Amino acid sequence: MISSTLKVVGCLFVVCLVVNAQNPAQKTRTGSISGKVTVKGNGLAGVLVGARAEHVSGGDTKTPVTSTDQQGNYRLSNVAPGQYQVMVAAPQYVLTAPNRYGKSLILGDGENVENVDFALVRGGVITGKVTDADGRPVVEERIEVSSPERSNAEAMMYQGFMSNGTDDRGIYRIYGLAPGKYRVSAGSSPARMYFGRGSGNVYVQTFHPSTTEPANATLVEVSEGGEVTNVDITLRRTMGVFTVTARVIDAETGKPMPDARYGLEKRSEHSGMSTGGHAANSLGEIKLENMTPGKYAIYLEPSVDRDRYAEPVRFEVVDQDIKDLVIKASSGSSVSGVIVFEGMDEKINRTNRAGLMIYAFTMRMNREEIGNSQPQSGLVGADGSFRVGGLRPGSVHFSVWNPAGGPNATFEVARVEREGVVQPNLEIKAREQISGLRLTVRLRSGQIRGVLKFENGQLPTSRVRLSARKIGDENYETPLEIDDRGRFQSVPLPAGVYELRLIAYVGRGRPTQMQQQVVVVDNQVSEVTLTLDLKNEVVPDQP
Repeated sequence: MISSTLKVVGCLFVVCLVVNAQNPAQKTRTGSISGKVTVKGNGLAGVLVGARAEHVSGGDTKTPVTSTDQQGNYRLSNVAPGQYQVMVAAPQYVLTAPNRYGKSLILGDGENVENVDFALVRGGVITGKVTDADGRPVVEERIEVSSPERSNAEAMMYQGFMSNGTDDRGIYRIYGLAPGKYRVSAGSSPARMYFGRGSGNVYVQTFHPSTTEPANATLVEVSEGGEVTNVDITLRRTMGVFTVTARVIDAETGKPMPDARYGLEKRSEHSGMSTGGHAANSLGEIKLENMTPGKYAIYLEPSVDRDRYAEPVRFEVVDQDIKDLVIKASSGSSVSGVIVFEGMDEKINRTNRAGLMIYAFTMRMNREEIGNSQPQSGLVGADGSFRVGGLRPGSVHFSVWNPAGGPNATFEVARVEREGVVQPNLEIKAREQISGLRLTVRLRSGQIRGVLKFENGQLPTSRVRLSARKIGDENYETPLEIDDRGRFQSVPLPAGVYELRLIAYVGRGRPTQMQQQVVVVDNQVSEVTLTLDLKNEVVPDQP
């Protein structure tokens, strides 16, 4: 049932197509963002302010940056329309709630937004010393702080490693902390990968002053601009570390594959982490040192110059070194053909195809399998021709991306044909070379844009989630980010009927939910107004 907290105003979701249809390809006008940075009501000079692009019209993803003047005022000019995160850089200061991450802002075509202000407070400091069980300083040990008072998402802002760790005396200093209580720890969590980080002892994660249990940690309270000293940590327990060796060979010839690039993943019961960009040596050999106990997998990364793939090699480090794992790289399958743009003549096709990249990846029944979503890529020629190799057997999926157009792909592959026959699901076998494909691509040119309004109260937009799901395509759902002014807009969308899904975390009980359909048309913007009535609701205090 629909919650009574959502009141119909006319219609709760007023949906209409903009009369003056907007074509995303048309030239857009730049705007500006301005405001003031203060500390206790006084302007702060010399603070860097920037707007990080998240979704930008026209593909201009440059980050405009400026400094505040003597009165703390700033102005970012020539800003392309789109979605931004406006942030300040003043390491000794922190932003106050509810904008500790900066402010989300959706800038319209030619819009000049004023009063994007930031109130800062002086950050606090935690400093102390890390020693081992014999009282000797532990050098280059990384420190982590986390806040049990904050939500999981917010705590991540204050949960990280110092870049340099402890100095030669075992002393550390963390600054720029928001007022509050913190757990402080050194050492490595069992769930974390540690390989390649120096040599010697790897200490078990230990919380101030000397406990390995987070619940028993002594909390450190930081005041605004205050410094808490002598937050010392004694590391008493070490973890065993081991060495793992592996080699990459060609599955057909048995010969080593020099300089093969690989990644490593470590999985625990509820999480996983991975690292990539590593390379075997000239003999195809891999040596992983300081490996802590746990379950791992080594996998080959895609390579445009090698039509090879390998199944991930899984292994578990328990209490000894592991030697001579073998990663067998097999000849991959390939697909080739031509892409054409729907409803466009050849001249426009040539223009649109310039500089495009095509990605292909295979999906297997086990979607958790490592490497399932490792796409292989290829360049699209001026004549629309393409080839992508190194594919695993499975169901092939395609995407097209314009590197010059920024991170927001505005294309969709509408149809895949093989020798004139439409392929709803293109399956490829091991070492199969499929040619003669024709991929029909169309521009995503529709868009949803709107504003969220509140009645009888105010709710932080961080407590509202909004998404659009294309009806008839269960796999196509995109989030609609809501900025601090309540505005939202989608990335370019394919035409169709969409269901807007609104989830509002108003009180402490079950969140309020609502759905409404919206029609998206090519080259047009569907304007939406959402009105949320907070009457008789208990709105939580802002964090």
